[in-house]
Amino acid sequence: MPNNKQNFSVREMRNSDIEMVLQLQNQLAFLDWNQKQYFQEIESPSTIAIVAEKENDVVGFALFHLLADESELLAIAVSPKYQRAGIGSLLFTDGKMKLQNFGADKLFLEVRESNQKARNFYESLKANLVGRRVKYYKDGESAAIYRIDF
Repeated sequence: MPNNKQNFSVREMRNSDIEMVLQLQNQLAFLDWNQKQYFQEIESPSTIAIVAEKENDVVGFALFHLLADESELLAIAVSPKYQRAGIGSLLFTDGKMKLQNFGADKLFLEVRESNQKARNFYESLKANLVGRRVKYYKDGESAAIYRIDF
């Protein structure tokens, strides 16, 4: 799914992408997944793992789980250098189309209550706040739970 304006493309995540995904994850400091976890996700038939790239560099990634007609956004991340260039929306749209092709009609996600930037992004995608998970994160912060209907 190319974006001619910025020359970005979205494709399935490959094992060879994991090193760049880990570097991106470390820059953003919001996940603490390891290499083995990413390999497992790529191999799982219930996971949609995609990357956004520009000139063969991974500049973003997203992971979705498919659970019958429901799905979950596990992670979506964009390099700070390319944030606000539409890559998050590009990743989300591509993942959503893949989920719909597998029969999903709704998506759930959680986000730190204090992460207003992410919450604004999800709300721009028509996510509806449906609840919270108290003290969900290791540091005791609660999570806001969102739902997006396709």
